[in-house]
Amino acid sequence: MILVRFKDYPHKIVNEIKSSVRVPAFNYYFGGREGGKVAGLKDFAAALEGNQHRLEKEFDRNVYFACPKTSVLQTSLFESYMDKNDLWKEVEKRLPEKELEAKFLRGSFTDKERETLKFILNDLNSGHIRPIVVRSSSLNEDAERASFAGIYRSVLLPNCHPDDEVRLRQFETAIKLVFASVFSDAAIKYRQRKNIPEGSERMAIALQNMVGRLWKLKDGSPIYHPELSFAAFSYNDYPIGGASPKEGVARIAFGLGEGVVENDAQTAVKVQLGRPLTIYEMYDAKQAAKVAPRYFYALEFKADEKMPAKEDSYLLKLPIEKHENEDMISRHRMFYYEDGFHYYPPRENSFAIGLFTFTNVIKGKFGNNLIKVIAFLNRLLQEYFGVYVDFEGAVDFIKRPDGNVATVIYVLQARPQVRGDLARVKKLPTIDESKVLMKLQGVIGKGRQEFGHLILVKREEFNHKTSYKLGQIIREMNSSLSLLEEEGKYLLVVPGRIGSRDPSLGIQCDFSHINHAVGIIELIEGDWVPSQGTHMFEAIVGAGMTLGHYRTEKFDAGKLEKFGELVHEKEGVLHYVFGKPMNLTVDEDGNGIIYQS
Repeated sequence: MILVRFKDYPHKIVNEIKSSVRVPAFNYYFGGREGGKVAGLKDFAAALEGNQHRLEKEFDRNVYFACPKTSVLQTSLFESYMDKNDLWKEVEKRLPEKELEAKFLRGSFTDKERETLKFILNDLNSGHIRPIVVRSSSLNEDAERASFAGIYRSVLLPNCHPDDEVRLRQFETAIKLVFASVFSDAAIKYRQRKNIPEGSERMAIALQNMVGRLWKLKDGSPIYHPELSFAAFSYNDYPIGGASPKEGVARIAFGLGEGVVENDAQTAVKVQLGRPLTIYEMYDAKQAAKVAPRYFYALEFKADEKMPAKEDSYLLKLPIEKHENEDMISRHRMFYYEDGFHYYPPRENSFAIGLFTFTNVIKGKFGNNLIKVIAFLNRLLQEYFGVYVDFEGAVDFIKRPDGNVATVIYVLQARPQVRGDLARVKKLPTIDESKVLMKLQGVIGKGRQEFGHLILVKREEFNHKTSYKLGQIIREMNSSLSLLEEEGKYLLVVPGRIGSRDPSLGIQCDFSHINHAVGIIELIEGDWVPSQGTHMFEAIVGAGMTLGHYRTEKFDAGKLEKFGELVHEKEGVLHYVFGKPMNLTVDEDGNGIIYQS
């Protein structure tokens, strides 16, 4: 049995709330500090409230902005949990990550803390009776010097089991998983990279109602999600068609936002905020079919007694065509015939390719020009934060009594888009071709790097079956080279996207696998799309690394033998050492050169 303790009132924000900006008061529990993610969300909300009249004037009260109900479990709960369960001693032992996590999961909260957590889940006025997201909010998170994008956990829960005790234990387990992520390999190595002292980190929890509504699949299974999700970035590292990098870029997905923040194929589209282009304007029909979204993420709304074991324990990845609501998905889909893309349904006796292009919201034919709304938010948040920003949200479209459609933007997170001192040069040095290993274009991140080692994953050894294994071998080599400190700095060259969720498109790994690298060169071929706008992407650039791309057909692995010595090979992963340091230099236009001085 599913316990549905809420009702969806899709008209409420639009028709019953007079203000076009709605920010419920935050509830605070346990004492201590609120952490960076909560602070960023509050700043996002304050920027909207302080500019309400400006927003209403710009969008003629057809666009509404809302923050989901949020409760903050302040850092004193983390400190109490660590002390009560003697976890500081366990952390000092430097146990393997999974072993330490198991100790966190075996710990317990005090009776008083459990009563408070139970109240938070059940009080009809101030509690959380919808599906919830248990988000990390550490003291160092979402700061201008370190974003921690994707480093700490956020756990989704359906919060719909009829037994109060089951829901409470699931909630407690989610909190423990977030607490344990403070000491994950990725978190430790990211803090080391950013020179954040160990022992200084404390974790708060931002507990939010999950935005969206209840829907069904064609087989009748209940799911929960917003219509669209997006992640937007003030700085567009790869502008095309005359767009400016400073106009920004967004990733948009149907359903929950997992697809917009992870390297996951065919779950999101990338759209420039300046000179926005659709899929079919950038690709031919064959290419468009390979990059257009085919899948979406939704929460499985199921009364399951299982405890969450990871962030996405209750998350479903589904073909969009399995969604029951044809009216909703049809407004984001087009059909391709020999004479081009069209909105109308398939013609009789004619083959058509249905592609999710999101053209209606990109070109402003539906949803009050969603791209214009996101671009406006981008400018507003830059004014408020005073730096480039990275912000996330969700979107629902609500039909008003007069038949017109209002757009509701749910604000979820905002933080500085970390770029720092890129150390670019105005003009690349003139280097004798005999000393050049690679010439690059579209390079992002830090512009001057020096390294004495190179790790190369052979293209012929990479496929969807070997992706995970290759990531583990990279991790081993990364750990060995990190023991050499500065002398162990290396450049990583890999096929496809680094940190890809899709094993056919790149190496599966997290930041802890590559933290000692000065940069990553992604070898791109065919329809592979380089990384941009994902958590891994922002973590790499924010950590002061360089990220470049190179077409596989131009890459000459044999040239490495001229500059360095192959000292180790393991199952297709090669480790080279250079007699003289190699230099990677990038100019202000993103052109790069790798050479030996």
